[in-house]
Amino acid sequence: MALLLLGALGPTGCVAWAGDDGEESLGVATQRWGSYDLTSSYTGNVGDTRGWIVEWEVPELLNESTAWTAVGQWYNNLESGIYHYPPGWFVYYFADDNGVTGNHPSCAYDWHNLETGVPIGGTCRLGGDLIALQPGQHVAFKYESCTTERVADVNGSQICLYVDVNDGKGWQFLAEDDPGNIEMYTHDVEHWASEGQVTPEIPCDAPIKMLRQEVKTTAGTWQPLSGASTWSFNQFTPYAYQNRSLTTSPATWEACTPPPDGNGDGLRGEYFSNTSLTGTPFVRTDPMVAFGWGTSSPGGSVPADGFSARWTGQLVPRYTETYTLSTESDDGVRLWVNGTLLIDNWTDHSSTLDSATLSLVAGQPYDVRLEYYENSVDATIRLFWSSPSQVREVIPQSRLHAAGADCSGVPAWASAQVYTPGTRVTDGGHLWVAAQQVWWSNPACPPSNPTSWCPADWIDQGACQ
Repeated sequence: MALLLLGALGPTGCVAWAGDDGEESLGVATQRWGSYDLTSSYTGNVGDTRGWIVEWEVPELLNESTAWTAVGQWYNNLESGIYHYPPGWFVYYFADDNGVTGNHPSCAYDWHNLETGVPIGGTCRLGGDLIALQPGQHVAFKYESCTTERVADVNGSQICLYVDVNDGKGWQFLAEDDPGNIEMYTHDVEHWASEGQVTPEIPCDAPIKMLRQEVKTTAGTWQPLSGASTWSFNQFTPYAYQNRSLTTSPATWEACTPPPDGNGDGLRGEYFSNTSLTGTPFVRTDPMVAFGWGTSSPGGSVPADGFSARWTGQLVPRYTETYTLSTESDDGVRLWVNGTLLIDNWTDHSSTLDSATLSLVAGQPYDVRLEYYENSVDATIRLFWSSPSQVREVIPQSRLHAAGADCSGVPAWASAQVYTPGTRVTDGGHLWVAAQQVWWSNPACPPSNPTSWCPADWIDQGACQ
């Protein structure tokens, strides 16, 4: 198959920033919502059809990945669609090596094959200009029986391929090809990743939409393509292709809801001036565990060598799926989740990545305990996660909740049912329920009568605000 690309657009959308240790990282400034890695397709054999139109809306892409979408294919001889290769979207088509392509007078020739360099592909600048595809733009492809000099015998039909990019120029010829079955395919997002590529990410509120399909009958009339007997699409329902892979009609695709950003505060960090996690620690709340101290002290009066640390709290996943939790450490490290020891490399070693997998449920808090010691020279400790929908990253502050951390203000109430637990304190106190601090007082409460009950109105689980 030969590949023909048309046009490009847009800036990259990525920004660089420095981490805690000064190392530069590359990331996407936009929140990640839906992740796509789909290979499903929908096919229909429509018999003696004389033509087919499929129209799509160009999606927004949140990251610099490669992806194919808006795909239409007449069997395996002609295929059209849009292709994202950073920095933008292109119109493309495939044609067999012996297909006739690019013979429209407006096409410029630059024949090449992206994989082998064999001169069987090309670039066609329709109308003499590159087509800049923008998110929201409509792109339609038409496969139609034709009797011009550009003909091919597709299982008894003579078929030409056209594109209309909604630029006022109407249908413009792309290609033709050799015989094949009268069977039509259309696809959602497809992604063939190679090492170093990332999964396409598309916002849930701007999904990929199929706008219409039409077929041309033997009588030469164009009509909407609908009905379960010929196809699994309903012409009058634009399909929002979301981040779910189903085997049924696209009409039943599940809604895609952006995962909440989270309101975490980090993890409780305890730092000990020895390698045995004993004695009175230096305590603080760390937004996340992403440290490269080198030969410096982690803080307080803790030495640069011969110290240990423990982080406790909860993590709250974005997705319901199998996660990989990883630590990068120099020296020893141990990691527990919900009381289960997942990583145990309590040895002196240079910077080492250790990993373990487990199934997590979106929005559910999980107890986490991370222990670390530094013997000598460089000190490094980082805590990562990844999943099918989550590229590997340091677990962010928004997804971590410190154990025993004080509220910066009063709790934020969540519902109307009021509970009033009582406390009796002489020098101040704190109250947590389900890892959420719901009351605190310092000094004694109430000051005039330290032995009385101190009411703490609590509405379900109040979260620190």
